[in-house]
Amino acid sequence: MSERSPTSSLRVRATAILKLLIAAGLLALLFINVPWGDRVSLRWEEREITLPVQVIEEPPGSGDLLARGTGSGAGWSLSIDSDGRSVTVLDHPLHEIGADGASGVLEVGLRDRLRRLSIGAFSLAFLLAFAGTLTATLRWKLLLGSLDIRVTFARALQLNLAGMASSQVLLGSVGGDLVKGALVARDEAVPTTLTARTHAIFAILMDRIVGLTALLTIGTLAAFGHTGTGGELFRWFGLALGLLLVGVVAVLLVAKRMQALDSTSLVVRVLSSVRSALALYASRGTTLLTAFCMALIGHSFLIVAIALLGRSLGIDLGWAHFFTIIPVVETIQAIPISPAGLGVAETMYVTLLREAGTGAALALTLAISVRALTWGQALLGVPGLLHLLRSRRTSEREVGTVPSATEGPTA
Repeated sequence: MSERSPTSSLRVRATAILKLLIAAGLLALLFINVPWGDRVSLRWEEREITLPVQVIEEPPGSGDLLARGTGSGAGWSLSIDSDGRSVTVLDHPLHEIGADGASGVLEVGLRDRLRRLSIGAFSLAFLLAFAGTLTATLRWKLLLGSLDIRVTFARALQLNLAGMASSQVLLGSVGGDLVKGALVARDEAVPTTLTARTHAIFAILMDRIVGLTALLTIGTLAAFGHTGTGGELFRWFGLALGLLLVGVVAVLLVAKRMQALDSTSLVVRVLSSVRSALALYASRGTTLLTAFCMALIGHSFLIVAIALLGRSLGIDLGWAHFFTIIPVVETIQAIPISPAGLGVAETMYVTLLREAGTGAALALTLAISVRALTWGQALLGVPGLLHLLRSRRTSEREVGTVPSATEGPTA
């Protein structure tokens, strides 16, 4: 195997540092603007003040909240209603100025929100999210089978989870597809021909296209549950679907025109293999429809999991809101600008949920919980990823070189 040039290695390191800086920057902006502890914003006359407070139930079990100022808010005592929207000043240190008529709102901090996360709700959400992963694995297996590539469900799941694990350090939420593609192309179930390996990799792309189409479809349908937002989202989702269609048609046209060129060219052979894969999918419409329905089910598992997490945290939004917001977040975080969309997804959750009337701390708590769901599944894939990488290195040492993809079995 040839070693990377110093320039190539430097470029890889620079890219890794850049994407980590982007993720860190986005997260820093979120945490700077979201209070860690509880605070109360008070307004009276022309004055406005923000006080760090400690909220307690007084008397215990009554539902009545009492907030005592801490730090710069020492000396303040406030009565707060159960929903935190009405604050009454009981005592204050501004005796010379006075605080008569002051009104305010309690902003619950991130620390308290995280404490309210239910282990039971998180466990149920994890199971639902994993059910979505199992459904996605079955969908990918089906698409591989349409190209006459037979892998067991257990093997497909191992490769899928390995891709999820590797995506945590690669760009975008789909970065792991690069690793998954490399692994499946060299899997023992895939013949050592250029056509078979191209088909194996193309099945991953088709899986993403079907999945994204289903995700946009869910978001579009749910958007019509919101007055005034359905039309705008429909236009954006319709544009995305149109771009996907244009891309597929462009590949078909290019592959068809390249057929007339020298068939010994590697590029022509790859495009020819892509065209043959598309032809196989086009002839198996029922399989694609089944894969699309499975994608709808798989995405719904994830959305329901996140919605249940949100409701357990106290986010009072209807199901249509979750089925609209989450597809937008899942689509945007696939943009390859940070590892696994880290920072991008969190920013989108906070932005969209705040527009829907949810507090920043509560929105960020949900985003952190969703990230924990993702990391939990990624951890399941680490052992399989390490095993696959060790097996590949062992195989390469035994052969002495990496086998090349040809139209016949390698020697």
